Amino acid sequence: MPPTSSLQPRTTPRIRTSYTVALIVSLTLGLAACGSGSESRERNTTLSTASTLAKCTTGGALKVIAGQKSICAVTKTGKFWYPVAKQKTWLCSKLGIVRLQADVYAVCGKAGKKKFWNTTLPLSPEAIAAGFVSSTLTALIDAGDVPAPS
Repeated sequence: MPPTSSLQPRTTPRIRTSYTVALIVSLTLGLAACGSGSESRERNTTLSTASTLAKCTTGGALKVIAGQKSICAVTKTGKFWYPVAKQKTWLCSKLGIVRLQADVYAVCGKAGKKKFWNTTLPLSPEAIAAGFVSSTLTALIDAGDVPAPS
């Protein structure tokens, strides 16, 4: 008969119950944080616009931040992430350059081998107050880049 060691780990029912409760609570909170489809889109846009203040390194680079496609814009004050509303079929010349036309802020980005303009979503009031240029929602709706709220 092999000798038994008193150093072998044991799981008691109390510890297993604690782990089970912790797992159930964390899963419930995780599901509650996701919300419905429209709530999650608003949350992701808010997270993305909050990250607009984050600097990027390569102008025109595309990246998904908090579930929102974002593009690196080269502004007068530096390079920053902007949330993308829609990629246009209009060609542009230099990656990262920006333009404001009819209250729609666009950034030049690369798709495949071609460079296209990407319109950006409106920024948060905090970002606008910090001096960032932003599209207006009504201009994006008029341009057909975002659906009108129902």
